[in-house]
Amino acid sequence: MIRKKTILTLIISAFLFNLFATNNFLTPLYNCYLTKEWEKGINYLDSLLSLEKNPEKIIILLIEKGDIYFDKLRDYKKAEEIYQEIINNYKKSKLLPEVYYRVGLLKELQEDYLNAAQIYEKVAVEYPKSKYAEDALDAIERCFKKNYMERIAIVDGWPITQIEFDERISRNPTAYEKYEDKLKLLYEMIDERLLYCEAKKKNLFPLIKDNYEEHRKMLLFQQWYNDEIVNKVKVSKKEKKDYYKKNKGIYIKEEQVKAREILVKELQTALDLREKFLKNELIFDSVAKDTTINLSPHKQGDLGYFRKGTYDKTIEKVAFKLKVGEISKPIKTKDGYILLKCEDKKPKEVKKFKDVEGDIELRIKNEKINKYYEEKIKSLMASASPVIDTQAIKENREEIAKFNNITIKNSQLQERISKLPPFVRPQFETPEGKARLVENIIQEYLILKEAESVKCYLRNGVFGPLQERLKSLLINELKKEEISNKVIIKEEELKKDYKTNLKDFFVPEQVKAREIVVRSKELADKVRMKLLKEKIPFDSLVKEYSVSQTKYFGGDLGYFSKDDKHKPKEVISFAFQANKGEVSKPIKLNDTTFVIIKKEDHKKAHYRPFDEVKDKIERKLRKEKEEQLYNEFIADLRKKANIEILLKEEQEKQEEEK
Repeated sequence: MIRKKTILTLIISAFLFNLFATNNFLTPLYNCYLTKEWEKGINYLDSLLSLEKNPEKIIILLIEKGDIYFDKLRDYKKAEEIYQEIINNYKKSKLLPEVYYRVGLLKELQEDYLNAAQIYEKVAVEYPKSKYAEDALDAIERCFKKNYMERIAIVDGWPITQIEFDERISRNPTAYEKYEDKLKLLYEMIDERLLYCEAKKKNLFPLIKDNYEEHRKMLLFQQWYNDEIVNKVKVSKKEKKDYYKKNKGIYIKEEQVKAREILVKELQTALDLREKFLKNELIFDSVAKDTTINLSPHKQGDLGYFRKGTYDKTIEKVAFKLKVGEISKPIKTKDGYILLKCEDKKPKEVKKFKDVEGDIELRIKNEKINKYYEEKIKSLMASASPVIDTQAIKENREEIAKFNNITIKNSQLQERISKLPPFVRPQFETPEGKARLVENIIQEYLILKEAESVKCYLRNGVFGPLQERLKSLLINELKKEEISNKVIIKEEELKKDYKTNLKDFFVPEQVKAREIVVRSKELADKVRMKLLKEKIPFDSLVKEYSVSQTKYFGGDLGYFSKDDKHKPKEVISFAFQANKGEVSKPIKLNDTTFVIIKKEDHKKAHYRPFDEVKDKIERKLRKEKEEQLYNEFIADLRKKANIEILLKEEQEKQEEEK
């Protein structure tokens, strides 16, 4: 029996020695990260520690063990004990600054900002070239906000500093100019603290864990992508110059002209206007801005700067021949006659390398990033050797893929499909689509494993935002548990509110109409004749003749009531007196604007039925009850807390005077 145990121990030792020799000794651990088998990971590390004699490898294993307690199990006390063991027993290790940094994060998580800042400073100053030196500098700034001695409130010993307060005000300065508004903001910050502490006390983390993990995963992916892909791609000066020479054509700025147009229906009108412009009897720009004369769809007739190929060739041919300030002869188009005025010209030019170097670097870098990312994914997939069982996918079996001793299940796949937008979902419900999605899931697992192995969660880009997200999730969950879930709206309440506020659901008499707007009485008569005599559809005439913006919507004016302030009285008068389908005579709005109205529908005044507004009433009553419950809940939390307000009105007045 003893001999068998000895042989087994030798086999395990040989296996572990082989892992160490190939630098793959942490691979099984990171597989445990993917399956979330934390205890299994700790046991694996303990087995390695029991055999290892090399101090540096012992430190690596202890760090990994401490990281599980720190990041995975959230047992900060146990994690700090392990990190402290390394600091006490391995004072000359090159990995010491990384351990100090972790202790700093733990202190910060436990709101010991003073000691956290001192540890971060030690990392940044004494170990400036260490892995987390830059992160430590950012962390010092984070802690400084809490350590700042000028405080404006203290909540159960927890300070709100002037820096934090000013930072919140800076998001919307005009909203907090008065002392009363600043005090209101301060109480909001106090309430956030009280809610957060209450949520932690009630141990609500298990309820938001899935949401938290999803957000953590997203931040890890982004940090990994920045660190392992984006930041590792470099672009040399030679690459940029070669690209410029090869693609010089895209940096040629073609000749451009800036012009303004006046569009009129009749040739004689265009000729008369041009003559007056040339004699300086009228100013081109002024007429272009007059919408009663200029029918151009462009605001004030402004065509802006444009190159060849932007507008109709007939227009461009004239525009590019004009001199600056010159006015063209009338140009015939399908909409009428155009007069063009050339306002400016820009000659063709080739952009210099120094002017486009930044753009070139961005283009090359993006290309290299995409290529490097694809290569990285291929490498990860090749090393994992995943097996996707397409037959199992077709037959909807539970086990559909395997890699690194990890099984992808059909239930995971279905959950992923259910989270896709409805318009995307169908393409991933076929066997081929499911196989592609399984491959994506495997890739995500492998990237997550990589992100865990390089400790992306210790970086400021993950740590800071993740703590803010955690705080937000906990507060929202507390509100849900203590307020939203406790609100009950009965049917009788809804009906009572409906009867009490019936006037709010009154809908006045309304009509629906369409319009055709033209510039002359003669044209209005012509259009009406086409409607009534020639029976040409209203839509066709709107598109051809109307100069109103409603032409793009078939002339639709929508539903309107008698007291509509945006409709001309003459239009309202006709619409409410006419029969459904009746067409008005031309209605004069001013000397150059005439409108023809067609009545489409007529709705009598009525009260909206209860079933139609039931949901709206419920939302209103729920909001009222939630606000009442929230105010009571917050009042109770404030009453139990020791709150000291240090923001002084006199101090604020002095600041305003300064």
